[in-house]
Amino acid sequence: MLQMMKCVKDYIAGLSSLEKRDPTDEENIQGKIVILTGANSGIGKATAAELAERGATVVMACRNLDLAKDAIADIRKKTDNGDLIMMELDLGNLASIRSFVKEFKRQYSELNILINNAGVSVSW
Repeated sequence: MLQMMKCVKDYIAGLSSLEKRDPTDEENIQGKIVILTGANSGIGKATAAELAERGATVVMACRNLDLAKDAIADIRKKTDNGDLIMMELDLGNLASIRSFVKEFKRQYSELNILINNAGVSVSW
């Protein structure tokens, strides 16, 4: 978790955590299944890149699959490690949430890490 916070700090400072990291200071997440919401830009994209670099299977739960596809292409320029899986999820739509959960459970038997990064806008 401390390494992830360092990744966020480096991102905010404009540094790439993939370029300057201490691999001895990491928890092994090789093969872990991660759901990451809001993974197509900003801190979510940087987090997806770090998790992939460390060998995780990252389910990129995004509202816009075109942006997710672009994010995966950008991440793949930096690392071939890990699996990056895009799945559609609109947290403001209960039908989308149900569909996401059903599809996730169909494809995976477990979830190791959940990172709720996406913001949700609700109108009253």
